[in-house]
Amino acid sequence: MSSNAQQESSLVAHARRELSTIGEDQDFSDSIIAAIKGFETYGHSGGSHTVGVAVLVSLLNHENLSALTDDPAEWLDHGNNTWQNTRNGEAFSHDGGKTFYLLSEGAHDFNRAPIHESRYHKPCESCGARTPHQHSPRCRNNPVNIANS
Repeated sequence: MSSNAQQESSLVAHARRELSTIGEDQDFSDSIIAAIKGFETYGHSGGSHTVGVAVLVSLLNHENLSALTDDPAEWLDHGNNTWQNTRNGEAFSHDGGKTFYLLSEGAHDFNRAPIHESRYHKPCESCGARTPHQHSPRCRNNPVNIANS
């Protein structure tokens, strides 16, 4: 056994073994192993590992992690009264992002059901933040400042 293999985690060793059983191309396998090694750099515990895997899978599938909003910066205008969400490429709107449909739910231009409503977006009046995590540290609406008041 090489010294490199001895230093690998059990997860990386497991991934190598499983990838070899399905005969994957070496370049493909190396890219998957690199992703696993990157994930491991955080030092996840059992609980954070489970959450981290779920977040990683969502991101790898181009899924949004929070509700879509009607923020104009979140919608790409394709013309002809059609907008596509920049955070979730399968979300399309015909009213600038106030409502949308998802291609994965079988919706399309001629069958827009089911229709979802975007979360109302209003920038913070105090600091202009577009999400709760973007408030400036001194903003009165920063969740940390609210919790400590």
